[in-house]
Amino acid sequence: MEPMAYHAFRSMIFSNIEMGLKVKVEDKEHAEKKILAPVQSDEYGQAVVGKSATGTSTGQQMIFPSDAFSSRARAEFYAMLGEDDEVVNVITIAGPMTRGGGACSYGSLDHRDLIMEAANVPQVKAHILITRTPGGMASTLRDYRMAVNYAHARGQKVYMLCDGDVASGGAFTGTICDGIYAVNPDDQIGSLGMYCAFFTNKDGDKDAVSQETYHEYYASKSKDKNAWYRAAADDDMSLIAEEVERDLDQLLANVRADRPKVKKDQLTGKMYRMGDVKGSLIDGFATLDELALMAFKEWHKRGGAVVPAKMGGTVKGKVEEKDGVVVAQQQTESTHEGAQTMGNDSEGAPVEEEGTKVQTLNTQEQMKNYPNLGRVAGLEDALEQQADGYVSLTEEQADTMEAAIDAATTANATTQNALTEANAKVEELTNEKAEMQKQLDEANTKVEELQGNLTAKEEELANAQASAQTAASEAQTAHETALAEANAHAEELQKQLDEARQTIASREATIADLNTTIAELNESAGGKQNGGGAPQNNGKGAEAPTYSQEGRYDATLSPAENKKRIEAYNKKLEKMAAGAN
Repeated sequence: MEPMAYHAFRSMIFSNIEMGLKVKVEDKEHAEKKILAPVQSDEYGQAVVGKSATGTSTGQQMIFPSDAFSSRARAEFYAMLGEDDEVVNVITIAGPMTRGGGACSYGSLDHRDLIMEAANVPQVKAHILITRTPGGMASTLRDYRMAVNYAHARGQKVYMLCDGDVASGGAFTGTICDGIYAVNPDDQIGSLGMYCAFFTNKDGDKDAVSQETYHEYYASKSKDKNAWYRAAADDDMSLIAEEVERDLDQLLANVRADRPKVKKDQLTGKMYRMGDVKGSLIDGFATLDELALMAFKEWHKRGGAVVPAKMGGTVKGKVEEKDGVVVAQQQTESTHEGAQTMGNDSEGAPVEEEGTKVQTLNTQEQMKNYPNLGRVAGLEDALEQQADGYVSLTEEQADTMEAAIDAATTANATTQNALTEANAKVEELTNEKAEMQKQLDEANTKVEELQGNLTAKEEELANAQASAQTAASEAQTAHETALAEANAHAEELQKQLDEARQTIASREATIADLNTTIAELNESAGGKQNGGGAPQNNGKGAEAPTYSQEGRYDATLSPAENKKRIEAYNKKLEKMAAGAN
């Protein structure tokens, strides 16, 4: 089943499994009961669809959705049918597929019983399963295969009409049928696979909300009871995996047997657009009416002969001949203790055989054709079984068959010789293949050796690249560190330069003030009483100090040298100022 559908319907499905909830008919969707066309017969008395040359009407062709009516209503409908009326029984598979049905949909057990009930009505000529489902329980396939085999034993075929997406169990069911048709080519079909999903509790687990503790106890002699579930609760899915893989292998084998044209890559669980898988997963496109008319036409063409039983699944079926009488027999399963299955003998009386379903057809319906024998006997038409159950040949036919058998024997001898030669050739080719395989193995060994060397070289190159990358990264880091230190040193030098310039400016202002003071002293020196004339050099004469550029900043020197030079000059000025005072 599709996971989204499973989780949406999970509680309903498990309620059905545990309690077997019943359904209400009025809650389901169904096809409508309708009359398609009168059944006509031609001048030879053979029933045909539509008007024949004579236009003789023998009855009506009808579609009857048996799952839309109660058991009483179905019985009344079957009872009112005319002897020449013809019916296609229709049931609808919608929603999750479970055996017991419930609030989700009808169960496969219900559908099985509806098909088998209708198959016992002489006027029913075929069955159609209108299907749109996400899939469901694998066990439902037992019921559908049993129903299809039951219908086959009565000369009736079963078709599936996909009206919507059909996934997983629905697609598997379709492969059991005699034909799969779709209404809309854009709908999807597939998911031919299997998976298992469920929640578990083990002894001692606590509910996260209510804090209730889950308790369970298995008797000491019940060590294998629910072993798969208990293992899964301990995160061991091995038992489930074993069963799922085994069952899926059987199902896929059944699909390949039932529908040989299905491709291998269509068995992996993928969904396909129906328009893209015509001829493999589906057989064509039709409406319900068209498929019903096709089923009537096929039944008339075949004359209602017994159809070989489908052989897959847990329900095995076979058709065999006993004392000239064709008997369709199939093994069945029963969920009721001591249940027996019912059939009819050649007189129409019921017979009981425990564990088997036996149906003996009336003489007119059990005639068997032998097209191969007819060709060997030199006849254009197939040999037919006679009313007494025997097939007879004229002397001429027997001679023709003897000659054909003799020719076939000669041809067989020739074929045997050719086969012997072919076997010898096969042996020769096998030896050549072995030698080529040996050479291929040696080449593969060499390739593996070269691949190992290449891998080693790639690793060596990768390590070298990693080392180079590391070295480059370290160099980049060292460069960035040195650049940061240089920038910091430049900032410090700039700071010292700014401070030196401020000091020089301050000193220059002081010098200017001292020069002014000296000038004033020079001009006022002769004005004192008995002071004599104003000295021109503050009384020192030629030895008087003079001011020069030694206190200014020399750009040719470093900031440290300038600082030392200026400080020495400032001390000199302070001394001079002290002497003046």
